[in-house]
Amino acid sequence: MRLDDLRPSDNVDDRRGEDYDGGGFGGFGGPRMVFGGGGLGLVAVLLISLFFGVDPSQLLGGGGPLPERSQRQDTKPCAQDTDCDFARRVIGSAEDVWQPLLRQQGVSFRPAVFTPYDYATPTGCGTGQSSAGPFYCPSDEHIYLDLRFFQELSRRFGAPGNFARAYVIAHEYGHHIQNLTGVMERGGMGSMGPRGPQEGADSQSVRTELQADCYAGVWAYHANQQFSILQ
Repeated sequence: MRLDDLRPSDNVDDRRGEDYDGGGFGGFGGPRMVFGGGGLGLVAVLLISLFFGVDPSQLLGGGGPLPERSQRQDTKPCAQDTDCDFARRVIGSAEDVWQPLLRQQGVSFRPAVFTPYDYATPTGCGTGQSSAGPFYCPSDEHIYLDLRFFQELSRRFGAPGNFARAYVIAHEYGHHIQNLTGVMERGGMGSMGPRGPQEGADSQSVRTELQADCYAGVWAYHANQQFSILQ
């Protein structure tokens, strides 16, 4: 997967290296964080499983705890960090793909903010923790990612490579598109949680994740048409 031609996004709130203990924050009383089945959407789980021979049950079980911090380390600027620059380019490509597509549908586009962080960080949906994997908060329209999750994909789940990483980010951007188009509000993903069945194949949460995976596929198709990223 080649990303050289993708434009890195400037919509970045880099919080790496910041200490946060979770104190003095309002918990989870606001809109729900939108995860992707432990950081991955359901279809993404199946695709990555097929590509890399991973047991889907491991991916569906969530990312699990990431390695504990041994000591505070100063972080590099995002543009000088390989993983962060990679994520910025996927985010920038998602912006370039979705803005004209939404314009065609008469929907105003606002870019999501990519927020890399370490271990825990305050969000508009409560305290975000790296053990939950990547997630999107509709309240502040941020995509949160502890970049060490990329290591989890490769080392723990046996899903190395840029496509798996990009698909995870594109899935979370799919949740942002759902937010912009009103899908989350219509589906009840507000402060009261999802309406309708909350478990099983027919639950609103499953439908939300499946649509976000579909949107990740839309991104991959258009990005490949524009920049041949899958060559």
